[in-house]
Amino acid sequence: MAGAGAIALDAALPIAARAVSFASKRPPLAQRLFTSMAVEAEIARVKAGIADPELAWMFENCYPNTLDTTVELGMVDGKPDTFVITGDIKAMWLRDSSAQVQAYVHLAPRDPALRRLFHGLIQRQARCILIDPYANAFMKDPAARSDLDWSQKDQTDMKPGVAERKWEIDSLCYPMRLSHAYWTTTRDKAPFDDSWARAMKLAVATFRVQQRKSGPGPYHFQRTAAQPTDSLILDGYGAPTRKIGLIHSMFRPSDDACVYPFLIPSNLFAVSALRKLAAVHRQARNDVAAARECETLAAEVEAALKAHALVPDGQGGRVWAYEIDGFGNWLFMDDANVPSLSGLALIDAAKRDDPLFRRTAALAWSPRNPYFFRGKAAEGIGGPHVGLDQIWPMSIITHAMNADDDATIAERLDALVDIVVNKYAPLPASGLGRLLSLLCVGVPQWRTRRAATLARAKQRLAHAKAGNENWYWPETESPASRRWCPDAAVRLLTPFDPIVFDRRRFEIFWGWPYRFEAYVPPPKRKLGYYALPLLTHDRVVGWGNVAVKNGRLSCSFGYVSGRAPGGADFRKGLAAELDRMRLFLGLTCP
Repeated sequence: MAGAGAIALDAALPIAARAVSFASKRPPLAQRLFTSMAVEAEIARVKAGIADPELAWMFENCYPNTLDTTVELGMVDGKPDTFVITGDIKAMWLRDSSAQVQAYVHLAPRDPALRRLFHGLIQRQARCILIDPYANAFMKDPAARSDLDWSQKDQTDMKPGVAERKWEIDSLCYPMRLSHAYWTTTRDKAPFDDSWARAMKLAVATFRVQQRKSGPGPYHFQRTAAQPTDSLILDGYGAPTRKIGLIHSMFRPSDDACVYPFLIPSNLFAVSALRKLAAVHRQARNDVAAARECETLAAEVEAALKAHALVPDGQGGRVWAYEIDGFGNWLFMDDANVPSLSGLALIDAAKRDDPLFRRTAALAWSPRNPYFFRGKAAEGIGGPHVGLDQIWPMSIITHAMNADDDATIAERLDALVDIVVNKYAPLPASGLGRLLSLLCVGVPQWRTRRAATLARAKQRLAHAKAGNENWYWPETESPASRRWCPDAAVRLLTPFDPIVFDRRRFEIFWGWPYRFEAYVPPPKRKLGYYALPLLTHDRVVGWGNVAVKNGRLSCSFGYVSGRAPGGADFRKGLAAELDRMRLFLGLTCP
């Protein structure tokens, strides 16, 4: 993107750039899905302590985004209901919905409306688990069939209300953790009713079944997909194991299938989550029997971990394995997604100063981990989900949060900025600041470091002033280089493509506003439900709406000028792009 953007910057900016605006990018108040007075007060409090007006503006836009755009409130059987979509997919993941609201838990005691939101979400998660404890994602309508394209033909016991059914231990751990956080913060017993108790007992029973002491259990899963990691071997039950008391997980939090079914970070998370759940059972419900069942299972899994999951680090010490099979085979690696070996302290599965955790995290952040990559711009951990030589920024955030010294934290923050700039440059000053804020908004303890990080970036990066604004790109790149010459290909871009991501920059470059309208009411849409920007040479000239109907690709296009570009090259390029789309979708008919 840096090169493609440099072309556009050179061509468009001198006449199109305009001054930075700190106008709010939040939805208008009437269009926000949820508003919390406590969150608004927190925004005001934090902004008052940020001297840089740009950073204050970014925080104000980013921090409430989950509440503004992803929560849907209602009532079910006279009780609060909260459905939290995962972002660009209108389904709710148990893991994601818990993590998305975690940053607001500390404000719940100050706001009855926020407590109602948490009450509704805890209840919704409980109802989801009662539908199917093996599912990771759910539909809003508990009677609806999944509308996720990739799960339509999964060979598993798919139930109404389930969006996807990949068995991941952490899908049950995150609701336990959220329940504990809400209870310890508010001491509000309201969400923890008999329905919640049944769901939590089913979750614990599912962990027991997936110890597989008496057989493989009911869960199996297979999917016909281009990626082998989307399916399970041996009739969908996964690789063989010796039963040692650990809980089987068929998939990792990245949604990739486990090589060995005892996923150690998730088992460590289960130990922590079960003990948190025991506290809620005992304190909020006075259910001593349920609490003891949680504690007994946690102790059993913890003992099995200590007996079987510690492996040599090659330096005379021991570290946690990533996966084992109980037969003595083990895999050391790490994946950016949490729970991970590097992220154990973030989810209270290890103490940050525990020597075993520190050794394990250090080894994961090294070439000993096959998914640790180091390049000219940055270093970090990726995973098989995104392929080789790809770093997920969340791994750098995790690494920085594990650090104690200012120099390491600053180094990791600079590495995050460099990754973002390499991906999205050229960036206007406002866009650079906004992306940095998106990286940091989930880590409140970093907010005092954002101004210094942004200042270092502006000194370090190549930059030029166009119009009234500074633009930034990697110092190793030259906008005048011939390597950035555009080709004649025609491309349909996703709404989240690096070229499209910064909507303000998009409008500066190409002179028209692109908006993602999937969540816009149909009568108000101007481009279409899922319009894809249409790139040819170095210009975005229009958009396309593409869908599969009756096994064929159905396409319609709109153009900024009112008509398609002339010439045979564009027509051939568009036909080739649609052929690529058919190949990607597995369509055989033209």
